[in-house]
Amino acid sequence: MLIVLILNLLLAMLCWWGIWQIWRLRQTLARVSAQINWVEAQALQLQNLPSAMPIQRLQSLRRQYRQTILSLQQTRQLLGLLEWGRWLWQQSRAQGYTSQSHTSQVHTSQSHTSQPQKRQKREQF
Repeated sequence: MLIVLILNLLLAMLCWWGIWQIWRLRQTLARVSAQINWVEAQALQLQNLPSAMPIQRLQSLRRQYRQTILSLQQTRQLLGLLEWGRWLWQQSRAQGYTSQSHTSQVHTSQSHTSQPQKRQKREQF
């Protein structure tokens, strides 16, 4: 009798294990089915789109890209112009300092020369 009880208990445990496996398989199949339904719905939406819509979007993106490139070129030109202006300004300031120091040296050296030497220099030119 004990053997019958043990066999019955083992058989019941085997059935519960089988039911648990079937329940897990059912849940996995439900998830896969939901994913397949979602993919089919997305594919159906893509099929119903007008074919010109992606082309229009692509043309719009190309137009925006061209405008961006043009703006980038204009910005680079402006920066180049500003850099050139800065360089000219630095050159004029550097020459201004050298010409001012040179003219001050010329003025001081001329003040020490006598009047006849100044006339001779003017007549030479």
